[in-house]
Amino acid sequence: MTEFEAMQETFRRAEQLPAKRLLFAEARPLPPPPECVHLHPCPRMLFLLAGREKVCFARAGKIQQELLEPGTLLFAHPGAWVKENPEESTDLFSAVLLPECLRFIRRRAGEKHVYHTAAVRCRALPLILEAILAADRDTPLCRHLLAPFFDALAEELRAETATGRLSRREQEWKRLQEYITLNLARDIGRDEIAAAAGLQPATVSRRIRSQSGMTLREYLNAARLSYARCLLAKTELTIEEIARQSGYRYASYFIRAYRKAFGSSPGAERAATH
Repeated sequence: MTEFEAMQETFRRAEQLPAKRLLFAEARPLPPPPECVHLHPCPRMLFLLAGREKVCFARAGKIQQELLEPGTLLFAHPGAWVKENPEESTDLFSAVLLPECLRFIRRRAGEKHVYHTAAVRCRALPLILEAILAADRDTPLCRHLLAPFFDALAEELRAETATGRLSRREQEWKRLQEYITLNLARDIGRDEIAAAAGLQPATVSRRIRSQSGMTLREYLNAARLSYARCLLAKTELTIEEIARQSGYRYASYFIRAYRKAFGSSPGAERAATH
């Protein structure tokens, strides 16, 4: 069974499982320092299919801990964080709406598998997800939107079969990018990235050079600053919080790096756009 076929099988199981609870995650408050979490700039959905799993997320001005059970759907607003605690017995399906494609994730028996579509082809999908997030709570209207939401995801998977999928090399690059993006707050190195992406360390360096024209260190720095700029525009986090979430230990160093990269300080840029 190919990775795409396995993702299709997991999605079919998700389609058939009734939704028992709907939860929603927000960006703030953040976990207390020194803990850092990834504030994903894109909306996403997590659906527990089997087992139980403890998760932690922000909601209504508080940090909440929930025990997910089969049939629990967790929708995360853009900029929200969700701290997962996967167990061997859990089976989870997730979808992330990226600007250029969809990221499907299946996690079973402690192993995580990721599949990226070639594009977002269903124009209704972003609108449906936006409407679910606007409801922001478990209401009859929100539940009414679940059927068209899953229909749109199914359409995306059918389109992959009909119009072609990303090559193995392209999927590898997407996985590499994803791991770096999700771990920007930490001091990650080439060996760790390679192990997570299923590549040789030397391949990671070559792939980053061929795709971006940068060294790994340059790529990490650029990714951190790009992520920080996104947080600056889409969240109300303080400059100090953005620095920490982007992997900078000292806010003063972050401000200097930001000004060098973008021509103005993060504070000045935020003031100019608000």
